[in-house]
Amino acid sequence: MKPFSIQQIVLCSLLVVHSMANSQALATGKTPWQQKCQTFESEALCAEHISKQVYEQHSKIVSHTGEHLVVRLTSGRTKLISDAQARYAVTDYLPQSQYLVVRQQFSQGNTWLLLSLQSGLLTKIDAYPIFSPNQKYFFAWEPSSDSPDNLPIARIFRTSHPVPIPEWQSECEDILEWRLASAAWASDVELTLQQGLLSTQLVQVVQFNKPKAGRRWLANNLDCAAP
Repeated sequence: MKPFSIQQIVLCSLLVVHSMANSQALATGKTPWQQKCQTFESEALCAEHISKQVYEQHSKIVSHTGEHLVVRLTSGRTKLISDAQARYAVTDYLPQSQYLVVRQQFSQGNTWLLLSLQSGLLTKIDAYPIFSPNQKYFFAWEPSSDSPDNLPIARIFRTSHPVPIPEWQSECEDILEWRLASAAWASDVELTLQQGLLSTQLVQVVQFNKPKAGRRWLANNLDCAAP
């Protein structure tokens, strides 16, 4: 057998290192929000930067004045949300669904809310929302940590008013079995996920109409799925 050249050995080593790096990157399970903010010193500074852009681009809809978040509802009424400690940051305006995406900062960590422009109600959704193309649904996904008490959040909501309605959720008892590497909408009614740590598997969550049961979401190839 012909021995490998030094160049071939080096190339194989680089390929192994590259493969391991990609696997590790997938295992981090960063949300699109975390990826968007990776060039900032903190997610709080990122949210502040993005919210300023939202207020400039959609000043007739939302602004932050003094100690209040000021929102103009679809009825024409103005809603004031007390924010003396400046913990709220509006990171997106979704005209089709008539929602504002709101990040709430705490001393440690943050949470996510949706503000209905029809009802004026704030709804806590716990995780960063990823909206379907038609904005009728969104996937709220928060990756897990290594703490056994910190399970990942993965839910599909319908963007109804006055508050969004959960239609599907999935949780795993074993945290190592349920960690997302990515999540994206393939269509208005099909969500594509990559689940797992170093070895990922493709998961599809698809909406279908079941006779006499109405609209349901079916997860294909998902471990520990709970309807």
